[in-house]
Amino acid sequence: MCNLSKLEVFAGYSGYIKLPSVLFACQKLAVLKLEGRILVNVLPTVCLPSLKTLHFYHLMLLKDESILKILSSCPLLSDLRLEYHIMSKLHFVMPSLQKLTIVTNSGTEHSPILLDDYIQSLEISTPSLKYLNVEDFGSTFYVRVRIRSPSNFEDTSIYRRIVQLKLSMYRGVFEELLIYLLERSINLSVLKINKLTTTLDCLKPSSSVPRCLLSSLQTLKWREYTGTCAEKEMVSYLLKHALCLKTTKIFAESSGLFEKQPKMDDLFSMPRGSTTCMLVFD
Repeated sequence: MCNLSKLEVFAGYSGYIKLPSVLFACQKLAVLKLEGRILVNVLPTVCLPSLKTLHFYHLMLLKDESILKILSSCPLLSDLRLEYHIMSKLHFVMPSLQKLTIVTNSGTEHSPILLDDYIQSLEISTPSLKYLNVEDFGSTFYVRVRIRSPSNFEDTSIYRRIVQLKLSMYRGVFEELLIYLLERSINLSVLKINKLTTTLDCLKPSSSVPRCLLSSLQTLKWREYTGTCAEKEMVSYLLKHALCLKTTKIFAESSGLFEKQPKMDDLFSMPRGSTTCMLVFD
């Protein structure tokens, strides 16, 4: 096992598989992916100097202190994925981490949990992080991201680098979040909205129009459009103020032609800030 460089274990969800403790002292292990009912006995001293990819799926039996001990022993870790592992807190410092994914789904038969119970507190210090994905499909939660950057913040701002933005929201603070991101993503070119919630609140834009609408946004796509007052207000705001918009595609929620026609009429009657904007309704 000392020469092991990659290990993927799927244990299923009946019975248990016990992994040897020596696994967490493999000097050459670069990829470790574990899923299912796996018993992990972590050594007092963990040493994984070569580990770059670590994925844990449904490891319900792994304790908080064990996973934090593992993380602290991986100086080269760049890809971390945690699914359905219940932790009260997740606090760690990892300079090398570039990709972090945390997923929970209360609708699965294997793990009926909510993100509120899954991780109550998420605090990470990852100056090299390029990709952050937090997914929850069963509860309403609020995510606050605090970015601590070097003194020359303008050159390293994550928002300035965003040119494509896709928002898929079930419920919560979608309207607030949309305006917040538009105001900061000054180079945004493509905006995709996948509305998975049943209702939206009315949009409350700030007094000034987001810079990206005036100078950079060229493509707008909206899926599962139902034509509610709040949705119409949001689309109308984007069409009116996006001066460089070239393409707008609105995909209606599944319905018959008779139900789609009024929605289409409303959309095509909305004023457009861009004279070259092509509007497509499907």
